[in-house]
Amino acid sequence: MVFTVKDSASPQNTQTMSQTITVSAPVSSGTYTLSWQGYDWDGGGEETITLNGHLVARLPSANSPQNAGVWASFSLNITAYVVKGTNTLTFTHAGWDCGTSDNVRNLQVTSGTTVIYSNPTVSPLSCTQSLTYTFSI
Repeated sequence: MVFTVKDSASPQNTQTMSQTITVSAPVSSGTYTLSWQGYDWDGGGEETITLNGHLVARLPSANSPQNAGVWASFSLNITAYVVKGTNTLTFTHAGWDCGTSDNVRNLQVTSGTTVIYSNPTVSPLSCTQSLTYTFSI
């Protein structure tokens, strides 16, 4: 790209400068999926999941007595909430079910077959203890 600047003085001064601007295509990030197992996730909207401060879901969406006292698998498409750089994922336990601590284990963030983040640890989730995970893209 060539820029030419002229002023209104007499005689007129002219300055020409050449500048190269490179525009890169955005990096195709594909689809990002969050998957994990939750223990005792049995109440409607019992757990709140946010990513980078945005509400992703309240799970399970309905009362699920079959999930009481057992591990259940969950999976969400989180593509719309993932940013390039550091991402902060938070699980919060609902205030109406404080008598029981729930748990999270085998948490993974994947893009296609690539594992972006993995944490197999069993972590408690209660009304007084939310869970926060960070991962980078």
